[in-house]
Amino acid sequence: MTTRNKSLSLQKRLKKIRLIASDVDGVLTDGRIRLVGEEELKVFNGKEAMKIEMVIRSGIPVVWVTGRKCAAVIRRGRELGVPIIFKKELQAKKLSLAEDFKKTYGVSKDEVLYVGDDWGDLFLMTRFGMSAAPQDASKENKKVADIITKKKGGEGVLAEVIEKVMRVQNTWNKYLKEYTEHFLE
Repeated sequence: MTTRNKSLSLQKRLKKIRLIASDVDGVLTDGRIRLVGEEELKVFNGKEAMKIEMVIRSGIPVVWVTGRKCAAVIRRGRELGVPIIFKKELQAKKLSLAEDFKKTYGVSKDEVLYVGDDWGDLFLMTRFGMSAAPQDASKENKKVADIITKKKGGEGVLAEVIEKVMRVQNTWNKYLKEYTEHFLE
């Protein structure tokens, strides 16, 4: 059963977003898992970094949610200042993701946009105010998504979603100007 309120227009629902949560494999990466010895390698799109930093500066936290705990994800999250929630650790706390977001960030379910690409994300995609899926997501994920990006997983999906949220909330130009002026000094 979904708790989402689709009676509001897409624009009105985007204006309410106060937190963006994203799966890692298949959204931030192309979904392939490369195992080299005991290490797991991930390839992230460097172009997403600036948009992640911009949206965080605008007051909208970004949180990564993943079932796979590996050094590459932890390192990239730390580099970008993005907290990571590991599904097993959340289960051990006996806390739902919605409860964790409420407790940690003070946001309601309707204020969260969740980005996912595969069956492991379907439950979460239907529990929050909005959801997005990459162009190459499973057909089931695309069916429940409010937004289907033009980009495939690993090609800037989260950046595309962030830009859409910031443009609707009229913060894109302000933070773009601030960002470009900072580097032009």
